[in-house]
Amino acid sequence: MIRVENLSKYYGQGRERKTVLQAIGLHIAQGECVVLKGVSGSGKSTLLSLMAGLEKPSEGAVYIAGEPISKLPDLHQSKQRNRHIGFIFQAYNLFEDMSVYENLLAPLIPRKLPVKEVDRAVSKALEAANIAHKKHTVVRNLSGGEKQRCAIARALVNDPEVILCDEPTANLDKDNAALFTRQLQQLKGAGKTLLIATHDPLFETLSFVDRVVTIEQGRI
Repeated sequence: MIRVENLSKYYGQGRERKTVLQAIGLHIAQGECVVLKGVSGSGKSTLLSLMAGLEKPSEGAVYIAGEPISKLPDLHQSKQRNRHIGFIFQAYNLFEDMSVYENLLAPLIPRKLPVKEVDRAVSKALEAANIAHKKHTVVRNLSGGEKQRCAIARALVNDPEVILCDEPTANLDKDNAALFTRQLQQLKGAGKTLLIATHDPLFETLSFVDRVVTIEQGRI
């Protein structure tokens, strides 16, 4: 489902060049749950951004469901991302002046679904992330943990095949972190492919995690 081939990412040129990722190779099968472990600054977030087509690699390629997402034009990348990928951002990346409901509505707009189907998808995602009671609250009025749960719900609303999680429990309390891990287990049971970038030791103890992959200084 995810294939990363000889992937490198660097910024700048010559002596100013900073290498963030170097010659990454990683294959993740459909339905597999992989934890990407590494300290802050190891390259985890950059790797996830490249997998989602949010950044372009300096070298190498990323394939999602057989499509070379890293090589597609921006518009086609967006379509592939909307169709296949749910992304839980560490920094939330929510629309602060919109309600929780409106934030979940946004990814569904390109699909032009019937109103009832949209409401059903939003409600299901809100319940799964334990944030339904804040459905009509403007995001700027949410706590950090509530924003994280809204971000989780938004990643689930399109029923994606691949879910990329960047430090998903960083702002969750113990109860909601446990709820989130149960949701991940259910998603894996439904055949979703999960990649969780984290340094939270909780994920190394979960029975449904298939592999823990360590990244250090931009290398697997």
